[in-house]
Amino acid sequence: MSSFLKLTGQIFACRRCDENWGFSSPSPEAGYFKFPPVIGKTENAQLLFVGINPRISDSNRWLHKHLMKNKASFLGFSANRVHDKPYIASVGQESHYRLHVEFINKAFGRNCPFEQVAAVTEIFLCATSNSRNLPYPESPCADLYFGEVIRLTKPRVIVAVGARVVNYFKTRQHGYWAGSQLFLKFIDRDVPVATIPHPGDPNLSESQKIEQVLSVAAETRALLQISSPRI
Repeated sequence: MSSFLKLTGQIFACRRCDENWGFSSPSPEAGYFKFPPVIGKTENAQLLFVGINPRISDSNRWLHKHLMKNKASFLGFSANRVHDKPYIASVGQESHYRLHVEFINKAFGRNCPFEQVAAVTEIFLCATSNSRNLPYPESPCADLYFGEVIRLTKPRVIVAVGARVVNYFKTRQHGYWAGSQLFLKFIDRDVPVATIPHPGDPNLSESQKIEQVLSVAAETRALLQISSPRI
């Protein structure tokens, strides 16, 4: 069994964290509703976007039920597909990822599929209706699984989605290049961190969010040593 399959199987069944944090499950014996550890490119990713945790609501409860139906459905979502359609894409199934797509379009060109160059993970993999009851800034979930996600995906740049993720990163081993560029330290690599706004940030307008994302994407091209996006 591959390392990724093993990790995905462990996470599928996991319900280590406190249910009072807002987690739920399809049955008392099953793991909590959650996303797989990686959606998108599962190895040698250029970018790894890191969010807080998946949301569950009446509008996407069907998705969570589909994912937790069996391990095959859960694993299949890692390929960025639901019912054979892209989940994260310019015309995707979830508007939350619109800023991720803007970032990819700026860095790699509009014809580049998300899963060809990038992946998504979360600091809490289990789903809640909101993040208010989750521990802050620590994450027992990421303490347990994030290092293995990095080892498997080998991202060249980590993209933190929102300040809450950055604050968790600062609880891990980290440092700064040239006094300002945050990077995370892992056993075999140091990985720079770029930061974009959270899509739900109430303090920024949509145009301000997109402006910041495009600016960070342009800076990230330099980190990736890409001179210009492919059109």
